[in-house]
Amino acid sequence: MASPQALSSIASSVLFGGPPSAPPPPSAPASSSSSGTLQGGGLVGSSSTQQQSNQALGSLSSSGYVGAAHHVPTHRSYAHNSSRIRRHIDDTLGRGGDLAEACRLPPGEDVREWVAAHAVDFFSAITAVYQSLDGEFCTCDACPTMSAGLRFEYRWRDDPVDSDRRNKPKAIALSAPEYVAKLSAWIEAQLDNASLFPQGPGEPFGDRFDDVSRLIFKRLFRVLAHIYHAHFHHVATLGVAAHLNTCFKHFVIFALEFDLVDSKDMLPLQELVERVVAVMQQQRLRLSSNTNNSNNKRR
Repeated sequence: MASPQALSSIASSVLFGGPPSAPPPPSAPASSSSSGTLQGGGLVGSSSTQQQSNQALGSLSSSGYVGAAHHVPTHRSYAHNSSRIRRHIDDTLGRGGDLAEACRLPPGEDVREWVAAHAVDFFSAITAVYQSLDGEFCTCDACPTMSAGLRFEYRWRDDPVDSDRRNKPKAIALSAPEYVAKLSAWIEAQLDNASLFPQGPGEPFGDRFDDVSRLIFKRLFRVLAHIYHAHFHHVATLGVAAHLNTCFKHFVIFALEFDLVDSKDMLPLQELVERVVAVMQQQRLRLSSNTNNSNNKRR
């Protein structure tokens, strides 16, 4: 589990780049009362670790955080994304554009199409980071509960959006790998559901699209929270911290822009979220000031 000091260090790396001063792993193994505690040993030099790192970097390259290309997995039905929208994302983000600008809805575009395209991209990028940890660092023994520090534990509930409030399935406790596996399968099922996500250009979105998309973003944030609290040392060692940080900043700015994750659900990473927002606001003020100065000079 990351300490407050460690999260402060992580916040600096999220905002300002460079290698994070990750906390050293504790000497004692994690217990069930402190799920997600960092595990010591075996981080550098193992062939399986290096292989995972290479695979993660390869996946992240195709997710848009290394180079210009954005990856829409071909095994999903929801892959038609408007070429105009895809071009806009690539132009504003893929070539190093401003994240806040990249998140804004382009004039004349459908907000649901915009949210759907980003849901696919964030799912791909966050899954790629998690897969670099799964099986070696994030295991059922190391992470027996899906948590974000000691205060937040996440339980799985099947189809909560589609269930009557009086007959909701019971929320069950799962290990982190089990939770993420269920989440991945659930998200893919939503993307493949033609009654929610249109499977071709011009087809309408389903009536429940807004609720389902917000739940997708809420649950993806939980994966980010688990990674930062339980595995940031591992992420840094694998060499994918910069990709995670860029993905996190992009995710937070987009989620806030379109009200996709409630503030209470961002509490596990509140300090990081607040600093991302603060820097974004400073950038907007500088941009506004520069624009005003330029206009004054023209006069």
